[in-house]
Formats: sequence, C-alpha cells, structure tokens
Amino acid sequence: MIEQLGGYERAKHEFKMIEEMTPRFPDEVKTNNRLLLEYRRANNIFEVGDKVVSIDKYSNDMLFTVTELTSKNVFTSMEFGEIAYSFVRHAKAEEIKAGKRLEV
Repeated sequence: MIEQLGGYERAKHEFKMIEEMTPRFPDEVKTNNRLLLEYRRANNIFEVGDKVVSIDKYSNDMLFTVTELTSKNVFTSMEFGEIAYSFVRHAKAEEIKAGKRLEV
C-alpha cells in the first residue's frame, strides 16, 4: 500500500493529512501508523520515537528510543547518544513490551 501511494514520504504526508482531518473510520489513524511502522521495519527507515535495539549480540540488550535524526546514517538516542543505523534494528513488539532486546 505504501508503494501504491508513491513511497514512504508521500504516504507519511497523506496519512498525516488524514490524521489532521476527521478520519472516516475509527481506527484509520492507528492502522496508518501501523502500516508506516511495518514499512520502516522492513526497509530500515528510522523516525523520531522509534524503538531500536543493537544487532551486536555482544553489546547490551538495552532498548533505545530515537530522539533526533542527525544525518542519513546516524541518529541520537537519549540512552546512548549517537548511533549509526548499521548497528541497530527496529525493536519487535515483544521487545518493546519487555523493554529490552530478547534474542541473545
């Protein structure tokens, strides 16, 4: 669906416009946000507020929150400071619930 709307940025813009108007369906905003998150997870795209974990099995199992996008390959988290995208992945729903990376 995201691709049919013209890609991630276009879909994000369209969904934001829907959110600002009165959505036609009660769960429309929730569904749109879920679709955007699924797309970000599948395509290694990060946004402020996203929860991420380290992909290095030897590092800690902390859950990080993206607080600022500082460049195309680096973002900032309150918990760790600057982190390169290549060192993390999106946290799974179970990890967010647990508050840490679950796989070792």
